[in-house]
Amino acid sequence: VIAFNYESTSLWDNVKSSATPSVYNAKATQSQSGGKWVVGSNNYWPGASKKVSFFAYAPFSDNNSGIALSAQAATGAPVITYTVPSTAADQSDLLVATALDQDGSGTSSPSLQFSHALCGVKFAVGSMEGITNITKIIISGVNNKGTLEIGGATWNVESSTSNYTIDKTSNPISVSGISDQDITSGDDLLFLM
Repeated sequence: VIAFNYESTSLWDNVKSSATPSVYNAKATQSQSGGKWVVGSNNYWPGASKKVSFFAYAPFSDNNSGIALSAQAATGAPVITYTVPSTAADQSDLLVATALDQDGSGTSSPSLQFSHALCGVKFAVGSMEGITNITKIIISGVNNKGTLEIGGATWNVESSTSNYTIDKTSNPISVSGISDQDITSGDDLLFLM
């Protein structure tokens, strides 16, 4: 969670170019099963004379998972720099959310509606006749690094690309006389920009 507070007479769009966060990359944890999510450190509402804008992403990163957050001293909405891990099993869905211009009195908790920032790619077989074993799926030339402003809708991708392989050589997927069957799931699901 990243939070910015500013005068209640202002709006986020008017202050974002000079705003720096009052809460930076604080990890939220669920208080109990099905309970509210809370930020672990002692953070306090700034009071009724202020507004607060919240930005969040998941999964949490301490810069070791391919997700890097813009510096704490940076102004404006936080920016995620993301490098897609090379194997599907190491990839995870990236979610982002914002709650802008919230009342600083803390009388209500902000509602963060998360949305998917990556594209989940799975593969399916249309109509197959005969016996076929699929041993490998390769996607080539996919952009593998980019930046996304939390709350923005567009990735700014770098020119670097990677190939992504789902290797089933040791456990081929047998498709015989089937149609419309998913052939990838779980650790074989790719999350790409």
